[in-house]
This record gives sequence, structure tokens and C-alpha cells, in this order.
Amino acid sequence: MNEPQKEWTNKSIITEINDRNLMWTELQNNPEREDLREKFITKRHKIMKLIRETKNSYYKKEFDKYSGKPKKLWNLLNILTNNKFKQRCAPPKLIVNSIEVTDPHEICNIFNKFFATIGPYLADEIPIQFHVN
Repeated sequence: MNEPQKEWTNKSIITEINDRNLMWTELQNNPEREDLREKFITKRHKIMKLIRETKNSYYKKEFDKYSGKPKKLWNLLNILTNNKFKQRCAPPKLIVNSIEVTDPHEICNIFNKFFATIGPYLADEIPIQFHVN
């Protein structure tokens, strides 16, 4: 049984997948037939290419449809990347100097302070012979 259909799936893809599956069954029943193996591999590559092209076309249309609509575009990106972070982006707790911090705003402030000051700190750690004049 095939996995649930995606938005970009169409009748052509389903037909090709069903044909490929029939070829696979036939190949399993006749593993010595090299001609069946070659036909199956050719069909499999054809389907992979068809799926890739169909997905690319579908998502390009989706991106074009949402250009100028940042919220909908970000929703689409989150779906494509399987991004499960919705509300919370800070970790639930952070340990700094042996102190556990759980307040999300304080965690964000700690990260902000770290990233705002790490550049100059790292620059000071570069040996003098590597400095650019």
C-alpha cells in the first residue's frame, strides 16, 4: 500500500507507481531475468524524475502565490522543513554559572548578550601574527 497522497501527487504519478510496483512483483517472481531488472530500474528512475519535477513545479507555484505574503510564506517553509517550533523557540531551561534559568525572556537575554559579545572576545583571541593591518 502506498503512503497517503501529498498535495503535488497526480494521476500520472499514481499510475506510474502502480506500474512500477507490478514490475517489482514480477521481478521478485523471476529474479534471474535481467531484462525485467533493467526495465524496473528504468521505470524507477523515470518515476523519481517525474516526482522531483512535479514537486518542484508545485512548490514553485506555491512560493509564487505567496510572494508578498510573508506569514503564509513562512507557514509554507515550516511545512516543507517539518519545522515543529510554533510558539517557543527558547529552550525550556539554561544553566549559566551553575544557576538554572527558566524564564524565557531571561534565556533570550542571555543568548543575546552572548552573541553580542562573542565577536570581540574571539577577535581578541586571534594571535598577533594573524592580524590584518
